[in-house]
Amino acid sequence: MGTIIEFFKHGVWAYFDGRGFRDLRELADKEERNKFIVDDRKILGKVIFHGATTRRGARGYGILYLASPQGLIMLSIDRREIVKLVNLSSPHFLTEQHGKQIEKLFRWRDKISEVITSLKPELLGNITWSEDISDMFEEPLNYLGKIISFSEQGRERSLRQVEKLLHQIYTLFMIPKVVYGEVLNQHIRLKQYMGCGIEKVDFMMPLTWGSPSLKFRLDNTVYSVWHEFSAPHPVDVGEKLRRLKDGEDIFSVIKRETTRRFDIIVMKGDYDTLFKEKPKFGEVEKMSLEEF
Repeated sequence: MGTIIEFFKHGVWAYFDGRGFRDLRELADKEERNKFIVDDRKILGKVIFHGATTRRGARGYGILYLASPQGLIMLSIDRREIVKLVNLSSPHFLTEQHGKQIEKLFRWRDKISEVITSLKPELLGNITWSEDISDMFEEPLNYLGKIISFSEQGRERSLRQVEKLLHQIYTLFMIPKVVYGEVLNQHIRLKQYMGCGIEKVDFMMPLTWGSPSLKFRLDNTVYSVWHEFSAPHPVDVGEKLRRLKDGEDIFSVIKRETTRRFDIIVMKGDYDTLFKEKPKFGEVEKMSLEEF
């Protein structure tokens, strides 16, 4: 190839040494390491892994390459083989403990797939997941790239959150399975938006106004199931408004003190909202701060 390839500037770059993945900077000349470059002749024929996140870490991506005389060729991997790649990333990029945690998460993913398939196979391609769960099911290399890019503390926090979410999702689909219920949904949305879309209302009380995540029929009765439902909790609204007028930043306090977030709610009946009626958003939006 005879050129210099620039690496390292964004995310993690690794090469496969025959036993596992190692930091690509090991192949760079000492005087070039701070310039984030490596001579491409040193990586010819090697498998390269690049893992990174968006600037705020919300989304991740991972890419496998083969370094060839024609440049980097993108490789694909079967999602069922991702655990092997996780194991090859330890100990240089993942601790043994974190590797085992990630392996456990992918086992939960497979359990969820089995449950959904037993209920309604076509649903697997018609579920809107949160970003991390979507990657685990559809683009697992992206999830690995994200986790590898995190700090130790960030990685630990993310793994705990995803494990909790997978347990919730597993329970959600096990409910109709254990009672032999018939799932009615053609599409399921598990990516919840915590709010109604009206700034004033969401500022004071972030709620889940939407339809249930899942509906199923059992003995001619419909049951409605919500995942991660955010409901209001009694607050002293007057005090909140006084603090708001004084210009205090109370977003986090408001959310913490005014809502209760439930993992799963099951209601007997065919419902589109858990509230008696939705607020008249148009009227609320037009209100002054005093009227609100």
